[in-house]
Amino acid sequence: MNKQVIRCNKCLMPRDTKGLSFDESGVCSFCTEFPKQPHPDDIKKGSHSLKQTIEDIKQRGAKSPFDCVVGVSGGMDSTYLLYLLTRKHGLRCLAAYYRTPFTPKQIDDNIKKITSSLSVPLVEMDLSHEYHRQVATYFVRFSKDDVRDQRLVNLACAPCKLLNRELYRIAKQRGVRTIVHGINEIESANIAAGQLMTNKRDKFSIGTNLLRVLVIGSRGTAVLFRHPGVLRYFGLAFKASILYLSPFTAYLRFRYPSIRVVNYFTETEWHEQDLKHILTELGWKLPDGFYSMKKADCTFAHVKNLMTSLASGANYSDFLFSNMVRFGLLERDEALSRLQREGRPPEGPINEAYRTLGLPDDYIKY
Repeated sequence: MNKQVIRCNKCLMPRDTKGLSFDESGVCSFCTEFPKQPHPDDIKKGSHSLKQTIEDIKQRGAKSPFDCVVGVSGGMDSTYLLYLLTRKHGLRCLAAYYRTPFTPKQIDDNIKKITSSLSVPLVEMDLSHEYHRQVATYFVRFSKDDVRDQRLVNLACAPCKLLNRELYRIAKQRGVRTIVHGINEIESANIAAGQLMTNKRDKFSIGTNLLRVLVIGSRGTAVLFRHPGVLRYFGLAFKASILYLSPFTAYLRFRYPSIRVVNYFTETEWHEQDLKHILTELGWKLPDGFYSMKKADCTFAHVKNLMTSLASGANYSDFLFSNMVRFGLLERDEALSRLQREGRPPEGPINEAYRTLGLPDDYIKY
């Protein structure tokens, strides 16, 4: 990646990002359309809402063995969420974990050590590693050999969407009435599957999710016309993009009406420094070869980042640090410095992912 990237003068989005426009001042449309920061009174209301949400979870779990099911990957965000729920709020959590074919051993060690220290039972989700590898390999090859299309890139991770279904199954089997998720606005990327620009408070409503089904259906039809090879995994693509795209899909909520799903960071703010402090306290370790804690739980995530950069002109690191600038969490110069340091492709983990896929090193590179 040697070429000079020209970026938005306000955030860090590259000028080459597909679908992004820039005004005469060199400011991208994400920045010009960014909503105003919430009023302090709204933050106070959010804090009250969080307290009420935690109390509701405890009441719903009063006659159950656990208050909630929490999906964990061993990465920084899910570990942070699990700590907050158990240590800060005193919830009785059941952690549901899937060790993917691309999970570094250090991450596996982290999650087992930390759930033990937090006294949180850990149940492992059993999905086929071989099937996961086959799907990822197919779409990596497809994306390289065919026209680079972000919709194909997203399908490479389709097997992981099945985990949203598994969370509900585990909750139902164990008699748990709440699932707690940890999506935060800072990680929002408008190239993600099914991404819609919508108000934070109604982002997970049934109405928004039904609208998302229509949008994805239209996009999916276009993909099939342009890339008929997707038919090979049409069933999986339908499940991953419609039925199980997130724990908040209309299908899952209608299928399991007695189980409530809550997004923790809709009720409160995400604090990076607090996260780092807690991970240090817990003894969470960064796997060898990674430059950042972000996406350190999956070697394939960095192959996907390469594919995303080629398909869209921007990657998830560009979105992350640009969002942090817009939300006022970092000054632009500091964000750019961190992007250059932490957003570098980690060569060792990427090559490890290629070996898992049975592909040569540097199969796709900048």
